[in-house]
Amino acid sequence: MSKNTVSSARFRKVDVDEYDENKFVDEEDGGDGQAGPDEGEVDSCLRQYPCIRNMTAALQAALKNPPINTKSQAVKALAAGGVGSIVRVLTARKTV
Repeated sequence: MSKNTVSSARFRKVDVDEYDENKFVDEEDGGDGQAGPDEGEVDSCLRQYPCIRNMTAALQAALKNPPINTKSQAVKALAAGGVGSIVRVLTARKTV
C-alpha cells in the first residue's frame, strides 16, 4: 500500500464535497433550436454542384457491391466496391 504523504496530497486542491448534484445547473449553449440545415438549402447546394452528386453516386456504387467471396487481396482492393475504389472516390472528391 502507498503511504499518505504531504507531497502526494498536493495535487488534490479540488474539494469534491462542495459540488452538490442537486445544485448543478446545466449551461445552455445559446442555440436557436434548429436541428440541422434546411432541406431547401441542401437541395440548392446539390443543384449548384452537380459533380458532388456524381461523387456521391460513385461512393454508393462502390459500397453497394463489395467482393466478399474472393481470396485475393489485390482483387478485393482494386475491384469495384473494394477499399481502393472507395479511397479513389474520396480522394477525387477532395481535389474537386
